[in-house]
Amino acid sequence: MKKTSVILIMFLLACFTVQAQESSKGVTFVKGTIDEAFAASQKAGKPLFVDIWASWCGPCKRLGREIFPQEKVGEFFNEHFVCYQLQTDPKDPEALKKATEFKEKYYVQFLPTLVWIDTNGELMHYVTGFMEADALIAQAKAALDPNLRSAQFIKRWKEGDRSVETAMKYFTIFNQETEEFDHWYEKLSLEDRTNSELSTFMAFRFNLPVTSPTPALVASHWAEYKDLKEVGMWQSFLSKSYNKRLEAAKDSVAVVALNKEWSTYGLDFVGLSTALELVNRAYKEKRYAEARRQTAQMVEKHGVGAVYRLLFTLIRLRTKGEMTADQAPSQLEQWAAEYAEQAKNDPTSGPMIRLMSYCVLGKKTEAEEWLAKGKQAVKESPTMKAAADQFSEMLESFMGVFKK
Repeated sequence: MKKTSVILIMFLLACFTVQAQESSKGVTFVKGTIDEAFAASQKAGKPLFVDIWASWCGPCKRLGREIFPQEKVGEFFNEHFVCYQLQTDPKDPEALKKATEFKEKYYVQFLPTLVWIDTNGELMHYVTGFMEADALIAQAKAALDPNLRSAQFIKRWKEGDRSVETAMKYFTIFNQETEEFDHWYEKLSLEDRTNSELSTFMAFRFNLPVTSPTPALVASHWAEYKDLKEVGMWQSFLSKSYNKRLEAAKDSVAVVALNKEWSTYGLDFVGLSTALELVNRAYKEKRYAEARRQTAQMVEKHGVGAVYRLLFTLIRLRTKGEMTADQAPSQLEQWAAEYAEQAKNDPTSGPMIRLMSYCVLGKKTEAEEWLAKGKQAVKESPTMKAAADQFSEMLESFMGVFKK
């Protein structure tokens, strides 16, 4: 019996050793507080790398699940940096306070954000968003290169360099300086204003407040943008900006006034976005009969293609408890079926729309059926393979309405 126990203990120790070796292949993150991580950075004489994440952030979780555990990432990061993961939504009040202070000091506005800080506490480099392993290592190398790191572009901007390349790096960090950006963009030549890299930056990497005049400037010159190869990016930028203005509008009268102003620019998304915002407000203000009537009018005017965006609006309302299944449009199941039929060449969007409709309507059995079909569809789709896990997580999230 004693011999058996010894063998079992040795086996468990061997398993633990193997697990420890396997876990050490990826990035090693120090534990404790951000202050302790910075102290460890100073002691080691290495820059501090900080992965800033939140529990609700899907791309953040993908970095943690898919990228940081990779051996080649771990080899480079563990050699050159002290690494730390900072959660922005911890339950502990003191940890939350520290995270908030860090975000304010280093201009963190999007997640995931990755920052490199020198041993004096000065920002070296700053990037946002999910990226694959090789791209992440390239950014880490840039952090070590004085000519490539973000701090170098900040220096260039302050010395008077107003090129698009320098501006994008500068405003990635200092994008709270809205008036500075507005003045810069307004003075650009047509070639620079319509720069292809700038279109992606403004559509996905930049977040102007509702007070910025830049979106209206782009919209009022839409004839200069609509025939560009990157027209989709510019339209995404304007759509994002317009939706922010709709959400910030004081009341439905202000929404209608904003629609009147932007309708003069000839942008296709304005009418549907306005209609969705009016439906959203009617539900929030418990004007349910009016909300259902407005929804029917919207689908009649814009077609069942509008159901895609409508369902995201209704899912948010259901999740927040601002409407019940009984208050949903009676035609919703029919509209979703019609949309799925039109989208039958896209094997993933049809099941997703059917799933969302049943979540809004409170039909759990049907929702579970389409959840399973959606997961299966994404597994079988060659174009969705890379994002299969993320897409499945999104489908699962819709089921949260049944927890209300």
